[in-house]
Amino acid sequence: MSREDMAAFIDRWHEAARQTCRTEEERTALNAYQSALHTAVRTKQDLSRLATNPLMCGLICALHRARRGYLPPGRKALYDAALSMLLTRRDTERHVYAPGDVQLDEEPQIQLLQRLAYYLIRNGEAELDRDRAEHLIEEALPSVPAARALGDAPAILRHLLLRSGLLREPSVSTVDFVHRTFQDYLGAKAAVEAWDVGLLIRNAHDAQWEDVIRMAVAHARPRERAELLGKLLEVARHENSAESALRLFLLAMACLEHAPDLDPAIRDEVTWNALEFVPPVTVREPGSWPRWAPWCWSSFRGRRG
Repeated sequence: MSREDMAAFIDRWHEAARQTCRTEEERTALNAYQSALHTAVRTKQDLSRLATNPLMCGLICALHRARRGYLPPGRKALYDAALSMLLTRRDTERHVYAPGDVQLDEEPQIQLLQRLAYYLIRNGEAELDRDRAEHLIEEALPSVPAARALGDAPAILRHLLLRSGLLREPSVSTVDFVHRTFQDYLGAKAAVEAWDVGLLIRNAHDAQWEDVIRMAVAHARPRERAELLGKLLEVARHENSAESALRLFLLAMACLEHAPDLDPAIRDEVTWNALEFVPPVTVREPGSWPRWAPWCWSSFRGRRG
């Protein structure tokens, strides 16, 4: 959806929600939420990127209302809150489950979903066969015993398709994620837990892996962040192409947004390596740069002497 489409969707969502309000106080609060969300979507890049289709825009509207006009600061916190709403709160609050129904907690669902996400990322695929998805779930079950309460792998996959809000079935025999953002976020979590740092670095040149690497930094612990960023800088320094080196230095710089706890020496090293290449006189037109590059340019303000 375009920005105009997002704005129109937000208005329609809140208008529909007002029909369910029981008091004037609720309607007044909803009006305030509507105005605040318009501002947030206009000014927060990660939020506007997440709201690019009706399903996700509706999720953000619901999350914003449920949290009384407050959305968590930072991309990781926002995605965590969205996942929590999709995986547990939505069905619980809608009273979907009947007494005696088996419910799967949030963490086991995440463990299974991130296996599927990481498989797709590693293989450069957008969707996977249903049989392959069931096989991946079956392989994961020894590590996620709580999921056994739902039955075998096909039953668990059916549950994830029906209840998680994250998976869909574009055709009878295929499965994919409703939004690439969640695939990258969950896949990055799996990469960090497996500590596949070599795989992350080897794919740093690939635009399809840029968000995965940024989210890996968000998921990693401080020492892991330092190692990952250090290796990324090392690869960038050995690039023969100035443009390729700059892209990697800027990717490392963009990762700082998701690294609130990081060795100051590494943070300074990332910043100054990128500063050496600014302004980018040897590279192509700005339109060729990743969507997160403007964040890097703006972060340089005040840092140059």
